Amino acid sequence: MRILVTGGAGFVGTNLIKRLLKEKHTVISIDNYHTGLKSNHQIGAKYIEEDISNITDYSKFGKFDLVYHLAAIARIQPSFNIPLEYFKSNATATFNLCMYCSKNNIPLQFAGSSSHHSGKYKNPYTFSKDISEEIVELCKIHYGLKATVTRFIMFMVLITLKKEDIAQ
Repeated sequence: MRILVTGGAGFVGTNLIKRLLKEKHTVISIDNYHTGLKSNHQIGAKYIEEDISNITDYSKFGKFDLVYHLAAIARIQPSFNIPLEYFKSNATATFNLCMYCSKNNIPLQFAGSSSHHSGKYKNPYTFSKDISEEIVELCKIHYGLKATVTRFIMFMVLITLKKEDIAQ
């Protein structure tokens, strides 16, 4: 399969691309490197440096069988200073990609945000991601988009053991 991964140079995108390449898929990544790193590039994938908020027609990158949409401006605190940029990058870019996928009958896997659970009005980042999820649902209902929303919940558990606890 020929697969597009937006945000493919980030942590989740890099690990997804590793798996897709292992499964012998053709992978194209679009990333603006706002948080992604070029050092995350995987041999065998094609990387395009571009901001998805500026793209309305993805056909210039070829035909795709599936799209993983991971790209977004993240981080809560900075979203208070530039809320319009968050909305443009997260919600508007998602709408454009959903419409492209709808028109071309391409399934979309959308990465939502676990911040959703704290309430959509807490900050501009969470609001923009929550609206993005609603855009996906809107396009499913009215434009025939085949899509799934996934929220990644990442956490770390730290356990501190005393030396005497380990010995037992």
